[in-house]
Amino acid sequence: MDTASSREISIDRLLILKPAATKLILDPKADLSELIKLTLLDLLIKQVLTLKKVMQPSHARDPYLRTYFIVETGKNFLSYQPNRFETYFTDRIDKDSYFLLKSFFRAIYKEITSVYRYKIKIIVDLKMTDLFNKNLFLGILSILKTNHKGDKLKSEITQYLHKIDEELEALIKNTPQKALEILGFLQGHIFLLNTLKFELLETLKTPHKSVKAHKITYEQDWYWSDYLNDTTAKLSDIISEVSDVLDSIEDYSTTDTDGNWEGDHSDVYFN
Repeated sequence: MDTASSREISIDRLLILKPAATKLILDPKADLSELIKLTLLDLLIKQVLTLKKVMQPSHARDPYLRTYFIVETGKNFLSYQPNRFETYFTDRIDKDSYFLLKSFFRAIYKEITSVYRYKIKIIVDLKMTDLFNKNLFLGILSILKTNHKGDKLKSEITQYLHKIDEELEALIKNTPQKALEILGFLQGHIFLLNTLKFELLETLKTPHKSVKAHKITYEQDWYWSDYLNDTTAKLSDIISEVSDVLDSIEDYSTTDTDGNWEGDHSDVYFN
């Protein structure tokens, strides 16, 4: 198999990975807040969950309207089959309930009592154990490291995302259908790009069409063009709010949880 074909097969692995999993390949030391953010954003574009912007007073006597973001179930909630690491998001909500975004994140933080265990759960769920060192000593120290195969995939994904970073803005402006094809392939991995101005995605609002990329036609109704038309808030606003709320409770995970965040986790060493 030639190098180009091998690289394409590696990149096609993005089709079965999810952004939090890919983030661990790119950076095994990734913070929990980053993994939570990527997972929520991925569930939003899949319309498993929705994030609605509402204006209301903070209490009965408040004369001013304030902006809040509300987490609710989306139209694909009932049909979606979450991985175990996503159930922290999906199991605490149903079609008759909702959460303020900050309360939603706090509940997730409280339930995830070990960053290392959560990362292992992502790795096992997405069948990525072949990409990481299987070392009992590293497990005892709660350290994740990619092996040679993982390093190779990391390099190829990094190069691919860098190329998309350089080209996508021009494609959105000049050939929007091609941009939608790329978005259809990347799905939630779009949030791993470094330079994309998410405000530009608003220009891609268009009637739903299936698009073709990497020899695969995507017909899912949660894909980008559909999401952009259905969402009630701008994607750039959603990303900003999610990041701000996570930053505001960054210390919550280390001060208010009952569990032990680090330490000996040899009992979750994967095979």
